[in-house]
Amino acid sequence: SHMNQAFPKKYFRHLGLESLLDRYLIYKKTVGTGTAGYGTVRPVV
Repeated sequence: SHMNQAFPKKYFRHLGLESLLDRYLIYKKTVGTGTAGYGTVRPVV
């Protein structure tokens, strides 16, 4: 928590860096929670 206070997210955004967690959450929202696959093709388990 001390590091978060010393270097908040906006500090890194100012440097042009992005949060990996934020990018992952955006990715997860856009892709959804379906089974991994390509188009309508799905792996057989």
